[in-house]
Amino acid sequence: MQKLLFNLLFFIILNPAIYSQVNKNIKITPLDTSFIIYNVDNGHLGFPDIVKLPDYNLMIVYRQGTNHYRDGKIMRQYGLPNGYSWKQPEVLYEMDSMDVRDASVTYLKNGDIGLSFFERKQEKNNTFTAMGSYYSILKEDGKRMRSKYSINKNYAVSSPVVEFNNKLLIPGYGGIKSNEDYKTRISLFESDDQGRTWKENVINPESKKDFNLQEPALLVVDNKRMIMHIRTMADKKYSPKDKMMQAISDDGGKTWSDWKPYNFIGHAPYLKLLSNGVIISAFRILDDTYTLEGTAFIFSTDKGNTWSNPIIVDKQRKNNDSSYPSIQELFNNEFIIVYYCDNGKTIKGRQYKFEN
Repeated sequence: MQKLLFNLLFFIILNPAIYSQVNKNIKITPLDTSFIIYNVDNGHLGFPDIVKLPDYNLMIVYRQGTNHYRDGKIMRQYGLPNGYSWKQPEVLYEMDSMDVRDASVTYLKNGDIGLSFFERKQEKNNTFTAMGSYYSILKEDGKRMRSKYSINKNYAVSSPVVEFNNKLLIPGYGGIKSNEDYKTRISLFESDDQGRTWKENVINPESKKDFNLQEPALLVVDNKRMIMHIRTMADKKYSPKDKMMQAISDDGGKTWSDWKPYNFIGHAPYLKLLSNGVIISAFRILDDTYTLEGTAFIFSTDKGNTWSNPIIVDKQRKNNDSSYPSIQELFNNEFIIVYYCDNGKTIKGRQYKFEN
């Protein structure tokens, strides 16, 4: 198995105090070229999320629908601890006439598995109605839902619930559209009753008011620091200005730094803290023309202050509706990234190893 030492050249954009050089002594070794977890000839697979169960087996959830936008249901699929062997998928949740999408899973300290997702209905004129985000508690083995609670009727979610100080937190995006100039905002929803009710806190409501802010991912680094990565959209259509952005909180999410852009377009980021202290952010990566689409990740060794250049997981190419990656640590500083690709026909995985 050939090892590859990536050239870790780092970039400075807009704020050199935030985006500067980090540890160059880390080797990132890909353990494979990528492998198929599940694929279909017809329909659309998308938006996978992975979790490790108490017995070290793995479970992924993802959406399966007739196409990218319509008639989606949540599937679950179990895998062995090595991340390479997977059983056949089964339906976890579906609802008549609704598109159920962007499911994410979290193994909680009390032994529950938290499932977050949102639902929407597409009308004949291609507008979406009945949208809302939800939180459910699964049985310990993840085989069925025990409950379903509303997070917010006007917001979508696309990342897992996290635990912090005996509370559940999840970021959402959206809001009520009141006029043509409306731009979606990011809110942090908080529950202190195991997900039954949620309180909303808008993050930086006056910042980047000329952008739609979308698809937030939240990471708790320690008892004070949190990191959030988001997708952006500057105009009514995609543009080279749609850079992925970061904000940091050093007071447990009470206040946040301003949104700072990276120098690349990244969608649906996913943040993961490994046991060795390395933070990974994986995302869909696009070129400035929005014709080449793939999967990549960056990493930080200093709690998100500095980041590497993007490392390509799945090569950018045309006709490749793809990504929404998720990350799970395995053993011995190894981790797996799962993502969708091939225009929604395939769920794939790829494994890496960090070496200091």
